[in-house]
Amino acid sequence: ERKILRELLLRNDLIVVHAGRHWQSKTFPKDWWDKVLRRIIDQGKTPVLIGANTDDNRGTVDVETHGCYDLRNKLSIMESIAFLQRSKVLLTNDSSPLHMAATGSAWIGFIATCKHADYITHWRKGGWSWRMENHGLGGIWEVLDYCPNRPSKVEVENVGDDLLRSWLPDPVGFADWGIEKLNDSQG
Repeated sequence: ERKILRELLLRNDLIVVHAGRHWQSKTFPKDWWDKVLRRIIDQGKTPVLIGANTDDNRGTVDVETHGCYDLRNKLSIMESIAFLQRSKVLLTNDSSPLHMAATGSAWIGFIATCKHADYITHWRKGGWSWRMENHGLGGIWEVLDYCPNRPSKVEVENVGDDLLRSWLPDPVGFADWGIEKLNDSQG
């Protein structure tokens, strides 16, 4: 994997994609992610899939891998951080790879449907959200009370497919943002 990582870092056509799986409020449908990946490939770029299945509930969506470098379940946390720190573009729905990529200068396109975007952006290069953009159209925080004094637990499960899909941007537009940023970083 280290040899592969070194070789990948020399390439200029890579977009790192983390299709995270966890709560229903942040596990996007396979067909949505497949459209993102297909668009990247059709535009002459190569998706690099990252992430790890840590238990039955947390991991990555089982996407179509044809045309992708699939590094899921192959990198340690430190290797993931090093790779993301040197990557040019990350597309994700999970805050963990977002935080790793924020240690470098990557463009970070994310979709915040579970945690409010204000809680996961970073101060980089003298400002909030430098090279970071939330593409989400809403989230669970709009329908739940997150007050810390709330007597009952905040529920992030039981989100219907229609509600979740209403929070998602067009997958082609999301992919195109990453492609545009990758092209900008080369020019």
